[in-house]
Amino acid sequence: RARLNTPGLGEDKPADYLERVNREHEDIYKAILRRDPEAARAAMRTHLSNSRERLREAQQRLQDPSAPPA
Repeated sequence: RARLNTPGLGEDKPADYLERVNREHEDIYKAILRRDPEAARAAMRTHLSNSRERLREAQQRLQDPSAPPA
């Protein structure tokens, strides 16, 4: 597996990207602490969906740097 430069995936500043991803992780963690499997599952699905979208947008920008952000 290749490791991605994940802060470089975002169109915004690395600090903003990391804050957003950290918030997603905190949502998952807090649901687990509450022993709420449905909330944990929903938070994880949201995180995975957002991650896929961030990766898709980054790949699109690499293929066509002149394309506007999605």
